[in-house]
Amino acid sequence: MPLGQIYACIPLVSACAPDCGLCCGIVPFSESEVVAAEKASGKKPTIKGTDCCFLTAEKSCEIYDVRPLICRLFGAVDELHLRCPRGVCGAEFPLTREQAGDLVRKQQELGEIIAFPTISELENYVEKMASEMEVPE
Repeated sequence: MPLGQIYACIPLVSACAPDCGLCCGIVPFSESEVVAAEKASGKKPTIKGTDCCFLTAEKSCEIYDVRPLICRLFGAVDELHLRCPRGVCGAEFPLTREQAGDLVRKQQELGEIIAFPTISELENYVEKMASEMEVPE
């Protein structure tokens, strides 16, 4: 099943609230999703604070049409961690957690490995965040 067919299995989600971006954090990209994002935006994914590097100042997605699987699942799955934090958007008939897991497995069966963020990029991010935190004495 090609990646496009996997994406087609995900129910449509009602429109997000304007100027939100609360669900747009650091997300995993497969190799082909990195290529699509780079082609659409002219830049590779990077870690930019706690927001997705493709979240614009206006809180919209710079790569919406080629967004990765996890972004497509957000709001489309009846799972606490994939629900809209504001309760604004969501699918009329959301996928179950098991159905979403099947789609992720199908992506992996295509040989789609996570290309971003790498373990070292995540370690560097966590180290940087920890060094910026104030530790109470």
